[in-house]
Amino acid sequence: MKKENELLKTIEKNFKTILLEKGIYFVNVEYVKEPKGNVLRIFIDKDGGVDLDSCEMTSNIISDWLDEVDPIEDSYFLEVSSPGVEREIKSDEQLKTFIGKKVLVKCYKKINNEKEFIGYLKSFDREKLTLEIGKSSIIFSRKDIAIIKSQIEI
Repeated sequence: MKKENELLKTIEKNFKTILLEKGIYFVNVEYVKEPKGNVLRIFIDKDGGVDLDSCEMTSNIISDWLDEVDPIEDSYFLEVSSPGVEREIKSDEQLKTFIGKKVLVKCYKKINNEKEFIGYLKSFDREKLTLEIGKSSIIFSRKDIAIIKSQIEI
């Protein structure tokens, strides 16, 4: 598992800048065992949305590197895709892009008898996150937040 984590960090570090130069945002990478076999899954995003050309370009760039370096001993499938509209927001860098947008915040424990809150991300820092819900704001301690997900605007 430690070797896999190092590989995922290496992939992110190596390709974040390369893809950004092509207008593609590196969102996340995971290596999972599924019924069809091992899958190295790369999630990307792009202004205006991810298209087939973006996925193909990313796949070719990463595949060439994987063929050259050959860091994975087992057989696996490489998948490149969009993280989807309602996706988990994992880093502060990603969170910045959601300021003023609708998000879901799930907490570990209940706050005002609720564990889930949907509102507009007002601000955040290392310690707290502020969500605007209707005419009021709720400030969450970052350590109390289990997950943050983007939400579809209707």
